[in-house]
Amino acid sequence: MRNYFIYLLKDDVAYEYFGKEFLIFNLFLEQIQEQNPARSELLSKQIDYITNPISVIEINRYIEKNMQIQATYKEKGTEFIYKPQASKSFSLAKLEVYDRYMRIMSEGSYDAETHFFEVLRKYNPCFLAMDFDNKHFGWLNPIKQERYI
Repeated sequence: MRNYFIYLLKDDVAYEYFGKEFLIFNLFLEQIQEQNPARSELLSKQIDYITNPISVIEINRYIEKNMQIQATYKEKGTEFIYKPQASKSFSLAKLEVYDRYMRIMSEGSYDAETHFFEVLRKYNPCFLAMDFDNKHFGWLNPIKQERYI
């Protein structure tokens, strides 16, 4: 099973760190692995500073409209399950939406998770997806840097 954590970065941070995503990934990874509670809290505050909260209601409506799937409302967030009907091989993805991040858990082929990524990419270009188990990370929609001549 593949697990992706998706955070909405502030616009200025996304533009400043385009091409340097590994620095942001390392901040999140360090916070997850930190044993010292005081240091962990400091790292959490840094993460909160560079990320925007996610409007759960707004993103739920957007996903329901663009993917024609219904949300299941949980105590702390929302859950969407997507299994593409046209896929030739087994593909299943579950998206959980919380107020500070989203999480995609998927198995089988990449079709279902790719569909979620495409919809989220169109919603906002500043989403950064991170797979901490396999140390993979990247923008859902690569940000084009302006060139000053």
